[in-house]
Amino acid sequence: MQAIRTKTLPPTDTKGQRVKASCQAKSVTVAWDYAWSREQNHREAAAQLAAALGWAGDWQGGWLPDNTGCFVMIEQAPCFVVKAD
Repeated sequence: MQAIRTKTLPPTDTKGQRVKASCQAKSVTVAWDYAWSREQNHREAAAQLAAALGWAGDWQGGWLPDNTGCFVMIEQAPCFVVKAD
């Protein structure tokens, strides 16, 4: 399984703002919905890419230091568990 990374693409002379969702296998670019929040736009782009690849399942996302989004599928057994002290 691959993580999905999303990033905001600024508007150009011919296109509005967009979100690009990509992984090693493929990428999709989705038009920005100005009625939605940043998080909703990035989630939608990641969901469209996952659907295009047939990656059904539960997903979780967050933000990286460079303001790109990162989404990973949550499987039945976690890869690791961190317990609070």
